[in-house]
Amino acid sequence: RFGAAQGGFYLPAQTAFTAMTLLSQAIVSSLVVEAAKDEAHAPRHAAAMLRRIAVIVWPAAVVVAVGAPWLLALFGPEYREHATFLLQLLMLTVFPKVVTSLFNTRCRLQNRTGRIAVLQSLQAAVLVGGTALLAGPVGLTAVGWSALAAEGIPALLLGPTVIRWLRHGRP
Repeated sequence: RFGAAQGGFYLPAQTAFTAMTLLSQAIVSSLVVEAAKDEAHAPRHAAAMLRRIAVIVWPAAVVVAVGAPWLLALFGPEYREHATFLLQLLMLTVFPKVVTSLFNTRCRLQNRTGRIAVLQSLQAAVLVGGTALLAGPVGLTAVGWSALAAEGIPALLLGPTVIRWLRHGRP
């Protein structure tokens, strides 16, 4: 849909986003291990994981978003021009992704993997559908807007459930 040139501009932004997502997922994976051993204290472990993400991942995402024009300029001025806003949008998705990650962890602990499948299917539909719908009007940033919607909408809907779960484990 975008062509080879746009695909080229997408690659560095996607690479930075993937690195940030993998960092976040590594922290979340430790939550699954700890909470599986001690499910009664899972909310406390989740709150600790959230603090780690807030201290490590979120500041890194802000640095990448703010520095996006200069980071992308390393690949050439065209990358800076065509992919800066995309990278900034992708870095924004790191914030609501924490909510969906916590929801997925809770579902794993409760052995409710069907909910995870539904959530991920809906997110994929929003990402692919949104990109297809927005590609004409906004170009490559359609991917960023769609990714933000795919994480942001579920985060808004699932946020109250996740907050209740986190509060449940606090004294």
